[in-house]
Amino acid sequence: NSRIFVVQRENTMAAASGISTGGKAFFGSLCASTFGLGCWQVQRLYEKVEKIDDRQNQLQMSPTNDWENEEHPYRRRLVSGSFRHDKEVLIGPRGAPPGVSLPRQGLSAKQAGSGQSSGMAPGPQGYFVLTPMELQGKKTAWINRGWVPKTMVPDARRGPATGGTWSRPKGTISLTTVRSSPEKPKIITPQHDYSKRPLQLFWFDPLALQAIAESEEEISLLAQVVSEEEADESSAKSGALYPLRPPVASVADFKTTPAIHAGYAATWFGLSGAGIYMTRKLITRGRG
Repeated sequence: NSRIFVVQRENTMAAASGISTGGKAFFGSLCASTFGLGCWQVQRLYEKVEKIDDRQNQLQMSPTNDWENEEHPYRRRLVSGSFRHDKEVLIGPRGAPPGVSLPRQGLSAKQAGSGQSSGMAPGPQGYFVLTPMELQGKKTAWINRGWVPKTMVPDARRGPATGGTWSRPKGTISLTTVRSSPEKPKIITPQHDYSKRPLQLFWFDPLALQAIAESEEEISLLAQVVSEEEADESSAKSGALYPLRPPVASVADFKTTPAIHAGYAATWFGLSGAGIYMTRKLITRGRG
């Protein structure tokens, strides 16, 4: 009986003393780390707002014909030349760029007509259409002409280079563009499959594009955008003309918007506050 009394007294004392020093350090580190992540997201929020403002200021500059100048990459650049559609390349699969208006079909069209929302349905996948353009001075620049849905891309292998049904303007044309940058492959990015026709790449590979264009010079990558006047004209027409190009107003947008950073920050701060409350309850457990 005395032994049972001693065990019960030890358990009571352990409960009254709360959690151990190691437990305090563990829960305290969790609270501090989640609070630090919240502060980091706030910092990312302010940085993102500054970058968006800088991009918008560059987009509001008057267009320039000096497309090779790397200063102010988001300043609109006017280029004229002819496309080499025989060297056309698709990059993807990717989602549609921000700002483009996707045509509604099937169930989505019925829901839009009835005022219903499709909820969290994922957007369609597709490809960016990259085409080399021969400019004045016998120079070549790769133009990201826009996005096409995956359903428009033929699934041909090692056949003739026959493309989809999107537009391919011929002759000398003028475009409004902004500078774009090549990409670096991610850790889990697969190797390019050169057997598909049209040729498809998983990412904006400068070396692959340089080899396809049969050029020894470093490539220049430009993204075609739609001016406000062109956006108004296209919206007045019935149907969508592929490839879909983003309007100038949406070029400054990021995939991860400031609102998303604010939501992440609120989540981390909420977890930190909840952790502090729970840790305090565990420390003061059993005290009078």
